[in-house]
Amino acid sequence: EIKSRQFGKKMRGYDPEEVDDVLKLAAESLEQALVRIDNLAMNLEHLGQRVDQFEKMETTIKDTLVTTQGSVEEIRKNALKEAELTRREAQVKAAAEMEMHQRKIEEVKLQIETLKNLRNDYLVKFKSLVRSHQELLESMASEYRNSDSSSANTPELKSENIKHEV
Repeated sequence: EIKSRQFGKKMRGYDPEEVDDVLKLAAESLEQALVRIDNLAMNLEHLGQRVDQFEKMETTIKDTLVTTQGSVEEIRKNALKEAELTRREAQVKAAAEMEMHQRKIEEVKLQIETLKNLRNDYLVKFKSLVRSHQELLESMASEYRNSDSSSANTPELKSENIKHEV
């Protein structure tokens, strides 16, 4: 519009070539300014879109962070519960094993006591058997002495000799 503008001519006016040059220069500067304004407007729009994208990303990251923190807390609570449950199960199992081993110890003690009693019973019976055999031998020796008193070379059986040999 500035380039096509025509001015009326007067007698004593400005030099038309100089006016045309200034108009041309003004028109070019204005055109460059408008192009620059258009470029800046497009750049501003692009930057605005980028800001919107970054704001959306920020919101998404914040939401993700909150969700993650909640999940981490939930996982931590579950892990603590599971650890406590495992600890309790281990305690119950250990107590059961201790009880089982204590019962086995008591059974072994009872068996040992039973074996000691059996041993004592067998010792008593064996001593009784030895005594009865000793008495039998003494009786036999006495009968032998009485029945064989005529023989001088016959060795005498004494209960003392028999006791020591047994």
